Amino acid sequence: MKNLLALGLALSAASTGQALALQGAGNPILLINEIRIDEPGTDVEEYFELLSIPSNVSLDGYTYLVIGDGSGGSGVIESVSDLTGGITGADGLFVGGTSNVTLTVPDLVLTLQFENSDNVTHLLVQGFTGANGDDLDTDDDGVLDVMPWTSVVDAVSLVENTDTPTSGEFYYGASLGFNDVGPDGTFVPSHVFRCLTSLSDWRIGLFDVAGGSDTPGMFNANCNGTGSVFCDPGVANEVSATGGKITYAGSLSFQRNDTTLIATDVPNNFGLFIQSDTMMPAAAAQVGGNLCLGGTLVRLNQILLASNNAVSLQLDVQHMGLNEFGTIAGSTVFYQYYFRDSATAGGGNFSNGLMATWTL
Repeated sequence: MKNLLALGLALSAASTGQALALQGAGNPILLINEIRIDEPGTDVEEYFELLSIPSNVSLDGYTYLVIGDGSGGSGVIESVSDLTGGITGADGLFVGGTSNVTLTVPDLVLTLQFENSDNVTHLLVQGFTGANGDDLDTDDDGVLDVMPWTSVVDAVSLVENTDTPTSGEFYYGASLGFNDVGPDGTFVPSHVFRCLTSLSDWRIGLFDVAGGSDTPGMFNANCNGTGSVFCDPGVANEVSATGGKITYAGSLSFQRNDTTLIATDVPNNFGLFIQSDTMMPAAAAQVGGNLCLGGTLVRLNQILLASNNAVSLQLDVQHMGLNEFGTIAGSTVFYQYYFRDSATAGGGNFSNGLMATWTL
């Protein structure tokens, strides 16, 4: 599973220009995965969450920084957290938080200075040699002049105001090759979390902790993949004038691994699900029905027998079956159901198609 996860993230990283920053030769992948900086009333729940691949990664030599503003203008370090002694868990997650946090037990209790009414940039760096209060953008032009670290592992800016420097200080996520998130209306996002359909898929959570979008120490909720029908309708079969229909149940989440493919309006005959990484316009198949998958077709593990004109298959995307190619976080996979059907000249038929984009 870890190898497929790493592959999925590496492919996603390549699509955002971050592959070199996130994956060096023999180095683990470390990502900022979730942050909360504000909430109604007193700020109790201040934390950040990291995700590592593989798991159980030592954080010795890593530092978590926040860049905001100060007497020196933009680019001033506001918070420094040495992560030495920390280690990501068996699930790859690590939470750094204040002693007040109640949503989880932090893996490392820290004194965080998370400003929540300005543009700020959160960074995970290696080899930090600076200090809190250092001005890194000495001429306040939005480009860091001083970078007291050996590498930036990941970064994200939480943005309140894009009118810089007229109405707000500069922020540096995108200029460092990473991401900027916000504004949230007219406010800086108080809670952000990452959904790994791609490394740039940051989402803004709820201001109120009571809303339940926080998941420190757990994989991010509300990060389901997406599925949609194509090549619809299918060709009429023994039991349905509008053809067989394919859908799914579950989250299309690689980590949760809870997705089931479902075909309905099909005869109570033998059949199997097929998949490909390519779709094509409907083409009449010699065996009957319309084939809508291109490229290399892959049969999913087992031959099935429909009952009550429906059939399902629980997917196991964390493991490669005998005839499955590896489904990875961030990939789009196309599915159809093939079944025996006496209503066609070829004796077979296909459902319509399902396009599924998987998340972590």
